[in-house]
Amino acid sequence: MISSAAQQSFQQMVERAIQASPLVQGAAPRTVELLPDLARLHSTQAVVLSVSSYVFRLTFMLHFSDDAATRQHFAMLARIAPQDFSTQAFMDGIRECGNVCCGNLNRDLVRAFPHIGMSTP
Repeated sequence: MISSAAQQSFQQMVERAIQASPLVQGAAPRTVELLPDLARLHSTQAVVLSVSSYVFRLTFMLHFSDDAATRQHFAMLARIAPQDFSTQAFMDGIRECGNVCCGNLNRDLVRAFPHIGMSTP
């Protein structure tokens, strides 16, 4: 495991990565919560992301709800009428959001870890 200071730093980096994403512009600020107990989780969907270097691997899950409000938000971002927004388009939008957040996190980490890579969700 990692130290609590390292956990806090990663948490702050992930929050910055999410806030920097153009996919959440106009939305309420997002926060990152480390859940030691997944039973507290209310969403049923997740995108699994990883960032790694030679010395570490960071894996995290971007949880989301497949509800009308979330679909409407991603339809608006895609400039598609909500009634025309397919399940595939919704999942593509969620994955792209994860990919953008992962790329933003990668830019933060590359300062300390020059040999870093990221997954494609």
